[in-house]
Amino acid sequence: MSRVFVLHFALALTLLSACTSKRNLCGDLVEDRATGSCRCPEGSTPVGDGWSCVLADGGVIRNPNGPYVLDGGLDSGFADDARTDTPDAPAPFDGGVDGGPDGHLFPERDFTCAPETDPPCETTTPTRSEEERTVSLASTLDGASFAFVVDSLSVTTPVGTDGGRVGAKIGFNLDGEDAGFGATGTCQDFFPDYLSRDGSRQGVDNGFEGLVPVLEGVAERTMCPGGTTSGCLDGTIAGFIAEQGWYVLVEVTDVDNRFYDDDVGVALYLGATESGGGLTGLDQRMTTSATLAAEVRGDVFGNVVRARWSDLDLQFPSHATGLPLPGELREVELRFELDRRFLSGEMGGHVGVDDLVAQMSEANRELARTIIGNSADLSPSTADPLVCERVSVGFAVEGVRVVRVP
Repeated sequence: MSRVFVLHFALALTLLSACTSKRNLCGDLVEDRATGSCRCPEGSTPVGDGWSCVLADGGVIRNPNGPYVLDGGLDSGFADDARTDTPDAPAPFDGGVDGGPDGHLFPERDFTCAPETDPPCETTTPTRSEEERTVSLASTLDGASFAFVVDSLSVTTPVGTDGGRVGAKIGFNLDGEDAGFGATGTCQDFFPDYLSRDGSRQGVDNGFEGLVPVLEGVAERTMCPGGTTSGCLDGTIAGFIAEQGWYVLVEVTDVDNRFYDDDVGVALYLGATESGGGLTGLDQRMTTSATLAAEVRGDVFGNVVRARWSDLDLQFPSHATGLPLPGELREVELRFELDRRFLSGEMGGHVGVDDLVAQMSEANRELARTIIGNSADLSPSTADPLVCERVSVGFAVEGVRVVRVP
């Protein structure tokens, strides 16, 4: 079971425990009077939506205080007030990897240091056991499609989303190692690595976020949104969306199950609202004008979609800040929760030092190369392994459901 959703489930129970009513609010779940919260009955398993429990016989019970579950994909034209009593979460397969015809072993997504090994280290040990990654697949959506428009994209870790963890950043482990607080060796080893925001992944690479305050410190205040250099980069991207109609569409196709599906399609597009105006909310009709990332085959594990591309050009609009944006990415990974209404996740990859420097004015390029080069944390050069040629980057991604018009 995905650790992130254990955390979500715990959060849901914590929120419920704040209620002071004396009546039983837990429905078929078990009320824990000692803590004032609800929990799954013994022998059942919490599932990815954070509000459901799978019983030993395969049945599903839901916390009555949880959000409603919509009853179809976008292609079905579901309404916001639709409900169903049985969400499309399958029972975890409990017969072992080879114990039955429906047990599918998902590949591991994240790796950690070997047991009893502290960073710096190579991350080669699967985070989850094969038993935890083996699930019976159940087709309940029959190849549904979901489309979202990104309405928030940031290159810094949003405040308050790290769970209070020191050293938690957006992004992914791109080099297969965890340098901890930094180690000797190449430039790739020298820079610190981080935890993910939910604490489930180690060795997260995000050199660009450390560059942000340095770059913003040399920005021209009047060129930044709001006339302030702090937050200039994230504010510039927000302006692309709100003022220039730079809309990235994320489409997921061939979805048979929102929680566990071993083969879905994921693609990224530039889009526009059919009306020609700005974003207004759920189910806005949108067209596509260009393909940013052609469809690749991904999967869904624990309600989290994962897709990867070898390269991605975000095609950021031109801007007047004079600061570089990490738009031409390599080894890109995107993960997000497959919610029926909203998109929430992260994207990571790396950008070339040369690509960032080229965005600076000629007068500032020499200084920019020194600043950016000293923060490059991936791809040691063959001429000097203490000098890296690429910078790791992470994005926090949020979006809302739309209807893609062919």
